[in-house]
Amino acid sequence: RRERERELEAIAALSSALRQAETRAEIIPILLRQVLVLLKADSVALGVPDPATGETVVELGLGESQPLTGQRLPGGEGPFGQALETGKAQVSDSIYPPAWAAVPLIARQAPLAALWVGRQSAIGADEVRLLGSIADIAATAIHRATLYEETQRRLERLTALRTIDLAINASQDMRIISDVLLAQVLSQLDVDAAALMLANPLTQTLEYAAGRGFRQRGAARSPVRYGEGYVGQAVMERRLISVPDLRRATGQPVGPGELSGESFQAYYAVPLLAKGNVVG
Repeated sequence: RRERERELEAIAALSSALRQAETRAEIIPILLRQVLVLLKADSVALGVPDPATGETVVELGLGESQPLTGQRLPGGEGPFGQALETGKAQVSDSIYPPAWAAVPLIARQAPLAALWVGRQSAIGADEVRLLGSIADIAATAIHRATLYEETQRRLERLTALRTIDLAINASQDMRIISDVLLAQVLSQLDVDAAALMLANPLTQTLEYAAGRGFRQRGAARSPVRYGEGYVGQAVMERRLISVPDLRRATGQPVGPGELSGESFQAYYAVPLLAKGNVVG
């Protein structure tokens, strides 16, 4: 009975703390701090699956797990991977410390994340059950916050499209239109820099029209021939060119040395098409 009362008190404390959080960024630290205290743990961490790579990303770690924050782990392996793959709690079977347990956070029959706890003393079955109850509450809170944030994001992007549309309809000045366009691109896509390059069919080149966010004044301003670099490739192939990690890429974003001082990690180039013709 005492154990059950303790569980109910812990769940009530967690629920009360989570009610004060509205976003995922607020929920995760509250959740981990509560678990750290309730289970008297030495370390606690939350891992989330990355659908693009199949890896597990440690979203946040507290206690001794703090250095793991941001690390990528092989999908389906280890406590995080097994909890996410099986949808069941995973507990260390070693009789020697440290002990650990990992439980999945499931919402609508899909694993959102996995909660991992480690400490020097053994983790009992009642504590694993408590961890499961905490995971259920956390999954609901995170799912709710995610839906809210997605709704807000959609609304913001619809507003951004409307803003761009109004700028196009209200002015014939390309400088005003491009300035509004690039401002919305930086804001809505959360990128560091963006440039608009317009097509010159006579010279078969892309010429710099406007840019925002670049450290160097001359970055990406040289004309680029169709087919040259990623931006020229986007024009020739009429498709989005996506380079998530420039450090591993073999090609050039624009021209040799054009963006060498910008320290970009990712790069994207998308063609501007109007009535079947590439305009930039």
